Amino acid sequence: METNFLGAIFEECYSDDDIDVYQCPRCNSKFLVASRNDKYRILFDYAIISLQDDYFNNAVLNAYMSLEEFMKSFIKLALYKHHTDIETIVEFLKSINLAENKKGAFLLSYFQQFNKIISKNKWDGFTKLRNKIIHDGKFVNKKDAYDYCEKMYEFINGILSEISKKYNKDDCSSIDFAFQEYYNKKYNSKLSKISSFVPSILPELGSTSEKTFAQAYENFKGAKTYCYKNPIKKMDAELKKYLQTMCNMKDIDK
Repeated sequence: METNFLGAIFEECYSDDDIDVYQCPRCNSKFLVASRNDKYRILFDYAIISLQDDYFNNAVLNAYMSLEEFMKSFIKLALYKHHTDIETIVEFLKSINLAENKKGAFLLSYFQQFNKIISKNKWDGFTKLRNKIIHDGKFVNKKDAYDYCEKMYEFINGILSEISKKYNKDDCSSIDFAFQEYYNKKYNSKLSKISSFVPSILPELGSTSEKTFAQAYENFKGAKTYCYKNPIKKMDAELKKYLQTMCNMKDIDK
């Protein structure tokens, strides 16, 4: 990737490399769009959108992918709090790309942080239905998909609650700023901004939700119209203003 950008935007977005480029259609200025560490939230939102739209297999698969991304976020946080530098964290996460490696690193990190072991039965409960869909072509009904997403919500939110008791929101957000600085240096970005716009069911690291899954599920029904795949098209007003200022654009509604 080239290494000169007018600005870097840190959004709750994702691409294969966690990095994307937005080019202003009027002045051709380029902005680096880098994912924050909250992919698990977006993927769980996709799971709920699929569930509410009656795509039950997709709901289970997205919920499981959310778990995998949550593991990465947890590992990032654990390594960062262990004073590991960002470049090493990035390289380590690449080395555990396989699901079993990621799971092992997560279970170890969890044990080191909380001195507790996640039971094999709990983990098998998440993988069993997912594997039946992938390997046996199983069709999941609404109740099974809903129950699966509910258990996943309770599992992830439970760990988020444990994290919030050990690290506050500012402690956890510090990793965003560390990654921001890393990408700024790597890609020679002159200016940067961290932005969050996704109305997610799951809270971010350092926070927890007191809502039951049923409450969160009902509250989320109004969020189906949000577009998660392209953060530029649905960016908030503050981010639009930032881009207008940086590249002297009057509007970027396209």
